[in-house]
Amino acid sequence: MNAAQQSPASSRLLPGIAVMLTTVMVIMDMTIVNVTLPHMMGALGATADQVTWVLTAYIVAEAVTIPLTGWLAGRFGRRSVLLGGIAGFVAASALCGQSTSLTEIVVFRLLQGVAGAPLIPLSQADAGAGLFNLARTLGSAMGVSIAATAYTRFGQIGWNQLGGHINPFNPALYRWLQAHGLTLSDPLAPVLLAEELGRQASMLAFTRVFQLIALSFLVMAPLLLLLRRGDRSPS
Repeated sequence: MNAAQQSPASSRLLPGIAVMLTTVMVIMDMTIVNVTLPHMMGALGATADQVTWVLTAYIVAEAVTIPLTGWLAGRFGRRSVLLGGIAGFVAASALCGQSTSLTEIVVFRLLQGVAGAPLIPLSQADAGAGLFNLARTLGSAMGVSIAATAYTRFGQIGWNQLGGHINPFNPALYRWLQAHGLTLSDPLAPVLLAEELGRQASMLAFTRVFQLIALSFLVMAPLLLLLRRGDRSPS
């Protein structure tokens, strides 16, 4: 009797661990790539703006696919979507590691986000959370994390871009120094320039994050409206 009672629990334990570990990897892949972006720039010969698409493609793919998880599960079944998502995520991860160009890794990161997105809500379905409450909870937590990560990354890119214009041959630099009553050899000039670069880089980062949020809203709003209309239609 004891072994018979433990059998159902043990049969659920290993699949549950596999699904949760995969879900952790999906969530970690949102931000872990930030560590490798500088190395990708050198290995792939890409600029800071271009290599940021490696991060953006994954985030946008997940943001678009997560609202479709309920429809996919109803259409193909939870098990099929879970197995397909895990297999697709592993395959796309392997392809990302074998990429030799920026275009390849952006495309594979896009596929990685599409395959991994359904795993996040489906892995929590057995915990009793409804799809709406789960999406609301995940959206608030992931949205803040994604926005903060994008803001930090865009701030670094803006700093590098603006810093590239600071050179002795740029007339705008001398006009700025003259407006502040400084010279190029003044000890306060680097300090004030760093503060000014930080302010302008923060403004650029905020603008780009706002554009990313607006783009995500424009992409997801029609999908959410279609899903809502489908829920109201008579069966």
